[in-house]
Amino acid sequence: MTCRKRENCRSAIICTLLFTSTVTTALASSTVATAAGLTTDQIKNLKVRVPSMGEGPGDWIQFRHGNGIKNKVVGWAKMKSVAIGLNGKRPVAVSHVTWQGIEGSGYWNSLILFKESNGKIKQTGTYTPMISTADKVDFRKGRVFVHLSDPEEIGYAKGNGGKVEGKGWVSIPTSAFRE
Repeated sequence: MTCRKRENCRSAIICTLLFTSTVTTALASSTVATAAGLTTDQIKNLKVRVPSMGEGPGDWIQFRHGNGIKNKVVGWAKMKSVAIGLNGKRPVAVSHVTWQGIEGSGYWNSLILFKESNGKIKQTGTYTPMISTADKVDFRKGRVFVHLSDPEEIGYAKGNGGKVEGKGWVSIPTSAFRE
């Protein structure tokens, strides 16, 4: 075998190994999201209860592809971000939901926590204190992580069970979410 043929052969083997590694990693990461029993698409198509701005337990909003369907109480709603993870061995998801009532009483923001149980997805809690600047959510180490850009909101979250994790990230224990 000539030197040039050996180089071509080595290049082909390296390319094949890199491609195989990339495909394996991609499949593994997609398996993690579905192995947890929850997917982003499932969360973005749920019926979600947002806190009431008046009396009562709250208002239900049906979502389709992350957009809320207008109803008698809610003018519009949107799931800005969704994160999926494990709380111990239990699959969980968190979503940042923004909505406005039909009476124009302002924009409202909540973090909504979900869990999967017996093949069904259940909403298990809501966290509402000052999260309007949240642009990302994540779930790690049994805590919800939210990225906030307003120092006042970071301070408020810290005073309501949150822990400042650096560079705008605040972690909130699932126990701070109200049912």
